[in-house]
Amino acid sequence: MSPTVDEIRRTAEARLRELEPVLAEAEQLRVLLAAIDAPSTTLPPRLSAVGSTRPADRRQRDGRAPQGANKQLILDIVARQPGVAAPEIAAATGLKRTVVASTISRLKRVGELEAHGRGVRLPRAAAAVA
Repeated sequence: MSPTVDEIRRTAEARLRELEPVLAEAEQLRVLLAAIDAPSTTLPPRLSAVGSTRPADRRQRDGRAPQGANKQLILDIVARQPGVAAPEIAAATGLKRTVVASTISRLKRVGELEAHGRGVRLPRAAAAVA
């Protein structure tokens, strides 16, 4: 690579490192706003103290959420907002859309979610119990 491209790369990488705490806080604020708008009085498990730059859950060494954490977060939102779509869940949680979409597909396949309008909901039997 040319010296100019190397310099641009170093500058972009440094700026990205500077912005990561701000992006984490933005994710937490999205979750907070979703919790305020939801009828439930409990906050989603990923929400930590506002202003903190670390998520409330404990990440594994590879940066991934603990097993089942994304599923539970998605199910909590769907329980509060039947008919919610994958992009809305992704925006509210800060999870990647691809992660939300694949998790929803798997949950529909095993019967933990069902299609409802343009989104998903808990199956009727499960919703009556919840």
